[in-house]
Amino acid sequence: MAFVEEPPRFLVRFIHVEKMLPPLPGVHDMLLADLLKMPAEVLKGIRAQLAAEVRQAAEALLADTAFAEQVDRLPFAAGSTVVGFGDSLTDDLQSWLEILRQVLEIRRPRDQINLVNAGASGESTTQMLFRVPQVLSLNPACIISMAGTNDARRFGALPVTQVSLSETRRNLAAFADAAAKAGNARWVWMTPPPVIEARVTGHWFWTPMATSWNAADVQAIGEAMLASKERVVDLRPAFAGTAGAELILDDGVHPTLQGQVEILRTLVATLAG
Repeated sequence: MAFVEEPPRFLVRFIHVEKMLPPLPGVHDMLLADLLKMPAEVLKGIRAQLAAEVRQAAEALLADTAFAEQVDRLPFAAGSTVVGFGDSLTDDLQSWLEILRQVLEIRRPRDQINLVNAGASGESTTQMLFRVPQVLSLNPACIISMAGTNDARRFGALPVTQVSLSETRRNLAAFADAAAKAGNARWVWMTPPPVIEARVTGHWFWTPMATSWNAADVQAIGEAMLASKERVVDLRPAFAGTAGAELILDDGVHPTLQGQVEILRTLVATLAG
């Protein structure tokens, strides 16, 4: 049975107005609380709970000696900047990047590695192209990107995806070209996890937007990434079969916290070599 994320927590996890507006200290929380029709204290409490669960997940991962040693071998120099670039699967307050942030703070505190969450909920790879200069301006040593799920998004009865597969391939090439020109940024891609169509259908969040996905479309994007010449971490085996289905929320698209843990396990194992 799929893990059910109740609407208040779901919305706080994935909707971040501060990324949509200019810096306005204190105002963003007020706007989001009003938008979600919840007291500011409730919003703060949900965020605190989400953060505490991320910390616990990081501590549990580091209790595994093999994983902790892999973290020691991650190719992140002291003082460097690492950017997580993608859509809501990265923007998630319980994403692989937020767990990695806690893992590094616990295991490698002296290294002062700066992690930047440049995920933006709802974005396709085409939309992400416009943010590449902003990301590169951070002078990152490494950009880790998981995207493409929204490229495969469909609306209503339209028989086409939001971004065609040929355009996705073009975008992947453009990202690689931008990274090559920047010279100092190592770009790593992760294939998008699978979607579960039956869960998307009728879900309270997707239904009003007439949004759907075809699992084959997401699979094709992952294959396009693997066919590129870039460094790609294949997440699909971690989400395979019945056990993998338990790592996806009841909305059929977003990973559970445990799903995000498995994403990080796979990423760390690959980068540690």
